[in-house]
Amino acid sequence: MVRPSVLLTLLFGATASASDDLTANIGFGRQGEAAMSDAGPSAAVAAKEHYTSLDWPVHSDDRNLLAVGFHYQYTRYEYTGINSRNRDLHHLQLPVRLRVANGDRRLNAYVAPGIATSSNVFKDFLNRGSGGDWYFSGAVEVEIGEPGRRWLLGAAYDRSFGESRMYPILGLGLAPGDNLNLRLAYPVSGITWEYSDRNTMRAGVMPAGFEWRVVTDDFASDFDYRVEGFRTHLNWTHRLFERWSIDLSAAYETDRRHEFVDDLGQPVVGYPQDEWILAITFGVGGTPRTFPHAIRVESIVD
Repeated sequence: MVRPSVLLTLLFGATASASDDLTANIGFGRQGEAAMSDAGPSAAVAAKEHYTSLDWPVHSDDRNLLAVGFHYQYTRYEYTGINSRNRDLHHLQLPVRLRVANGDRRLNAYVAPGIATSSNVFKDFLNRGSGGDWYFSGAVEVEIGEPGRRWLLGAAYDRSFGESRMYPILGLGLAPGDNLNLRLAYPVSGITWEYSDRNTMRAGVMPAGFEWRVVTDDFASDFDYRVEGFRTHLNWTHRLFERWSIDLSAAYETDRRHEFVDDLGQPVVGYPQDEWILAITFGVGGTPRTFPHAIRVESIVD
């Protein structure tokens, strides 16, 4: 795995030497052990997540934005009662994000090629990687209406529901107050309340699925590790200094499903019990944003 200390050094070293326009985040999450009885009488799984991102606006003004980024997440699943080694999984994305405003319409979009694979491949990707490790995600969302009331319409293609698929984006964005914003939409809804110059509360619900290609230790075979679920989250963000922030979040993950292959070559389909995941994120520049597994178009709507 990539050690958190290495991520911190890279992140804040790059931030310190970059322009004031750079946005950088680094976060750590932990999910407690949850019984997965469908996979065996004593089966259980716990998770760790480490994530970091860098985003740089190539062009930005009051109405338009063009930005490029580097997003990485390490996920570790730890098992008991299952004939499987713990799984270290990585994914890396290079998003290009676009926002264009014209009158009462605003377009939010991104494209993000990436790789999602197991640790034994990721650490020597140039020699061990293959076409099965690559994936693509993207989304387009159009906002129509006045700033306080906007219709949201679009489509996305990503792995939010456990495999690559296209799905619609439909809903309504409301701003009932200067410091209050609501997003009532499918599949991501939420509320943001900036109750002081330094403090913001956010809550919402979003899909939390993903899929990685896993190669066995002997490199003799591979399989897709697929997870599904929904996270209902509550975040508190505090601005420590002018450009530095900290975000604390608690999310409750439900409707969970894990599908993979154990060390004996047998398929495993388990349904872990609902469980909390707690995370802390440090940000430089913009507001720290924590999304499960991947960038989403909603992250550039604010």
